Amino acid sequence: MATARLQDPLLQHARPAAIYTEKLDHSEVSHLTRHEQVLPAQLRSGHCNKLTAYQNIIDPSIDAMCNKIKCLLSPYTLEHWLQKCPATQQQRLAILDTTNPLLNILTLNRQQVTVILYARDILS
Repeated sequence: MATARLQDPLLQHARPAAIYTEKLDHSEVSHLTRHEQVLPAQLRSGHCNKLTAYQNIIDPSIDAMCNKIKCLLSPYTLEHWLQKCPATQQQRLAILDTTNPLLNILTLNRQQVTVILYARDILS
């Protein structure tokens, strides 16, 4: 008698669908500290307290807009931080080798350390 296999439904939301184009292989990032593993997970979810758009959800008195001097134009969301902020364009190019990385860079195991370096540089 054959058993039925469970299969997750296709992702319906735009951000998770863009981020999770590959299955995470945790064995490739097991050498990272807990803190280094948590930051990309928070970023993937958009629930990162270093992003003012998320802080604004928790405390509406906090301005959600990007507080970078060269920007101040958009809410400081995951997409803005990783892809669009003109104030951090040079750091993105230097660390990530592109100014407009795809969101799935957060799940590409070979890119995890690079993203962590970029996050430490920009979000600290």
